[in-house]
Amino acid sequence: MKIFHGVHTAVLAAGCACLLFSGCGTTSGSRFYTLPPVQQTTAGTKTAPTDASVMIGVGPVTIPDYLDRPQIVVRSSHNGLLVSEFNRWAGSLQNDTGRVVRENLDVLLARDDLSVTSWRRGIPSVYRVSVDVSRFEAIDEKIVVLRAQWAIFGGDGARVLLVHDSDIREEVRGGGIEQVVAAMGRALESLSREVAQGVRGVKAAVPVKADGKTG
Repeated sequence: MKIFHGVHTAVLAAGCACLLFSGCGTTSGSRFYTLPPVQQTTAGTKTAPTDASVMIGVGPVTIPDYLDRPQIVVRSSHNGLLVSEFNRWAGSLQNDTGRVVRENLDVLLARDDLSVTSWRRGIPSVYRVSVDVSRFEAIDEKIVVLRAQWAIFGGDGARVLLVHDSDIREEVRGGGIEQVVAAMGRALESLSREVAQGVRGVKAAVPVKADGKTG
């Protein structure tokens, strides 16, 4: 009887522990978010690419490791990081950031006869844009800070045509994570507009040759 009682107690304790850890690991109450791209109404109407369109490959777009997690990260005014367990990205923040930059540039540069795609080795493009984000979070859910260095290369990637540092701050309009994500989207729009202006300047200064390469 004592042996049976001991086994029964151990099984019960193990079952309670499983329930405890299962409860702690659940995300059933989580809310999921994605970054919003620029609206065409604010950027102008996107036009269809023509045969003369110049192809731009965008990538890689990188973010710091501490941000590339499922949970949304907010920085406190004391420089601490607050990880929100129940407010999460619907996918990878790094992939989402790259997607939004590409979509923004595709809309912003459409009137310049420039077509944007994801950069891949072996896929020909006249220019390549890389973006290295060093900071991208809200401070106390009041202001979003986005710092990034971006570069424009010739299509082969061997020739650097322009390097620029962007430091963008976007006010969070209202409270809550939903407004933080909206402000992050607006910050990416501002970054994309700076990159688009840089691409236009490079295209004007370094014309495309008849063979599709930069001069």
